[in-house]
Amino acid sequence: MLLEGELATLSVMSAYIDLNPVRAGLVEDPKDYRWCSYAEAVAGGRKALSALHTITNEHRLHERNQPGGSHRIPGAGKVLSGYRVWLFGQGEEVRDGHGSDSQVLRKGIKREVVEQVRTEDGKMTLAETLRHRVTYFTLGVALGSRGFVDEFFEARREQFDVRRQRGSRPMKGGSFAGMFAFRAPRVGVI
Repeated sequence: MLLEGELATLSVMSAYIDLNPVRAGLVEDPKDYRWCSYAEAVAGGRKALSALHTITNEHRLHERNQPGGSHRIPGAGKVLSGYRVWLFGQGEEVRDGHGSDSQVLRKGIKREVVEQVRTEDGKMTLAETLRHRVTYFTLGVALGSRGFVDEFFEARREQFDVRRQRGSRPMKGGSFAGMFAFRAPRVGVI
């Protein structure tokens, strides 16, 4: 598929892709479907986060407030919460009326859930965010304080390049109470 790079087209397609697993009944929250851009951004993917920033159009508002039109992306939390509010609004279930006898015309996210996300300004709890940092848990073999992760690294130092100075890597893209992750070398990647 070839898409025009215009914001409106990208926005429609992003919502379509990220909401498909919800409408198919695979997940209740788009972040729970790990093979979409939103879940990738929640997991810490920088390219996905940048794409969500573009889609929510916050970059244009941000540039207007910056002297000289800075192209810096706001923090991950701000981008993710803005996209979450927008996406849930796009994915709200459509019904033919009100009450228990109404029929679903387009499956989606329940109105109550959409309102809750709006009330919370799209922010997720630390526990929710940590649970979805799939890359840190699947690629890392140690998670904890800097000292804990570095101790793990030192015990296995001979397995790594001599240029690597420490094992701990700060968890980026959110507030993780000072936790660090260790990413094991990727073996057999094609």
